[in-house]
Amino acid sequence: MSTKTTQLPNAAELLEAVSGFMEKKLLPAINDGDAANQKFNTRVAINVLGIVQRELQQSPDTVLINKLADLLGETADNMEHLLIQLAERIRNGDFGEDNPALLSILRQQTLNRLAVDNPKYSGYLAATTEN
Repeated sequence: MSTKTTQLPNAAELLEAVSGFMEKKLLPAINDGDAANQKFNTRVAINVLGIVQRELQQSPDTVLINKLADLLGETADNMEHLLIQLAERIRNGDFGEDNPALLSILRQQTLNRLAVDNPKYSGYLAATTEN
């Protein structure tokens, strides 16, 4: 009896395949009366797929999670919980713009989000190529 296994594509590979199909096959084929609207919607869908793909490929920033947990005096559980706590503490006035640890954390979190949402943004490119 043979125990043959098939390697299935992972989520990132599936997203890349769908995005490629939409960009290379679907988008060029749109040519009816409402082509501009359909092309726009297709480009939006392609961009969304790219965001999801980059998000799946980005590993958790454990250094940032630990810095944030230290700043808040909490355990480093998950980033979403820590960011909610941070926002609440900023609203309450516990942290201000004069806190270098806070500014460092916010800068890194912004760069992490830009790496997913818009890695071609000129401000992101400039910030990540600074020495």
